[in-house]
Amino acid sequence: MLDLELSDHDGKLALPPRNATISLALGWKGAPLIDKGQYSVDEVQFSGGASSADKLTIRARAADLKGTFTEQKERSFHKKKLGEIVNEIAQENKLKSQVAKELANRLIDHIDQTNESDINLLTRLAEEHGAMCTVKNGTLLFMPLGKGKTATGKDIPLRKITRKNGDNYNFSIAESENYKAVRAYWHDTDSGKRGEVTVDENTKIVKKQRMTKGRTLKNGTVKGRRLSKRKYNEIEQQEPITSDSSQIKSLRHTYASEKTAITAAKSAFDKLKRGVATFSLNLAFGEPDLMPETPIELSGFKAEIDATNWLITRVTHNLSDGGFTSQIECELKVEDEEIKIKKEVK
Repeated sequence: MLDLELSDHDGKLALPPRNATISLALGWKGAPLIDKGQYSVDEVQFSGGASSADKLTIRARAADLKGTFTEQKERSFHKKKLGEIVNEIAQENKLKSQVAKELANRLIDHIDQTNESDINLLTRLAEEHGAMCTVKNGTLLFMPLGKGKTATGKDIPLRKITRKNGDNYNFSIAESENYKAVRAYWHDTDSGKRGEVTVDENTKIVKKQRMTKGRTLKNGTVKGRRLSKRKYNEIEQQEPITSDSSQIKSLRHTYASEKTAITAAKSAFDKLKRGVATFSLNLAFGEPDLMPETPIELSGFKAEIDATNWLITRVTHNLSDGGFTSQIECELKVEDEEIKIKKEVK
């Protein structure tokens, strides 16, 4: 989102037409400008009065999110990988796509797009899979949320920020609505099976591989068995779940399989963990290259704050007659858990 408020005291500013494209770059004198993308004019206001100078206010949205992205559609995706769905939507909207490897191969049993726009469907998928969906320079990006990584899987470089860099800051910590676990229900309509999964801080997601059936010879010997290429997720509980029902958040949606229920419960639990503590800071000296998912190391605050691994979730740049500033909002970084691969003979 881009908001511009321009003084028109001399009456020389022209009113831009709706859907006009604005290119934005920010930076400091003597340093390279940082490209912040293109925006499409969505709203224009012209105001003034006897005691105030005329001003022009322009509100614009990311240009890549206009057009067919916001049109409502009616369709379904069945037995498709997440990466395939994202790629298909990107192509329909004349965009390139880049989906993180750990997300691309997740199988979507079934999802309906009912009177829903593409951007809304992608947002729903991102929320369910603990991901961030955005469009940058003509590319639809789909990447893990809260991991400090790019869509290609590379670590985003750590930024160090000290107390003297900012003039206003706020730290808060809460009990995340007192939830200690997340529960998701599933119903496989093909087999008729139903179930539920619960995820808490002691839950590990383990990827398993089954052995193929092979072929049985006349003498009863089985040959040709091998590990299946397809992997599936299974929950391993390191310690019993002790939370009572009031401390378990139940997801409203019923998922089409145990696998998708596990993914949704894990994503929702990670979101709860990230929101336990938040930190915001107004940087007196604007930093135009800061972006969401950048890991932050703080110093000069309380020991507990400095010792925490933070990730930027939102950046707001402000350029006015008072100077160029950047405000950052941060949440806890969710550390990657080791996912083990186990062989299973069945």
